[in-house]
Amino acid sequence: MKILQKMLMVVLMLIIPVSTILAQADKGDKEFSTAASFMVIKPEGGELFSGFHLAGRFGYFLSKNIEIEPEVAIGKFEDADVGYVLSCNLNYNLTAGGKTVPFFLAGGGVCNTAWFVVPNLAIAGGEDTYMLLNAGLGVKVFLSETAAFRAEYRFQHIFAEYGYITYHYGLIGFSFFLKK
Repeated sequence: MKILQKMLMVVLMLIIPVSTILAQADKGDKEFSTAASFMVIKPEGGELFSGFHLAGRFGYFLSKNIEIEPEVAIGKFEDADVGYVLSCNLNYNLTAGGKTVPFFLAGGGVCNTAWFVVPNLAIAGGEDTYMLLNAGLGVKVFLSETAAFRAEYRFQHIFAEYGYITYHYGLIGFSFFLKK
């Protein structure tokens, strides 16, 4: 986990200073983004497990900086069933007129999965649903006026029947913008 956090910090430090083209969203603009995360988990004293997380989002800019972003994510953890996460985040984009746009997000939703936790607690694909809270930060680096590379760190807190699960992960993907 610490390696992923360090890698994200290095990426942010290298990308944020770059600023060459104007990349501004306006009220009413839309953003479609996809992202993926590959995870490797090793519980203390346990064996190594892996999982994959794929997210799709459709954002709507309420103002130049504030965006509401519903998200659908699916995930697969080793032999567990595919699970889903449905959430909605409120993003604050720090637009300064440059190519790089850092952002913060917070939101919540529901899921039927905790496939990414300690394997003996994995509940992927079950019929039960669990509430969750999201928080995170990231950066969008515009490749053109309508396309951007997106990297983010996500904190997720899931309220499960046996307690709560806190999870940290990184997502890497692309965003496409539709101007009004």
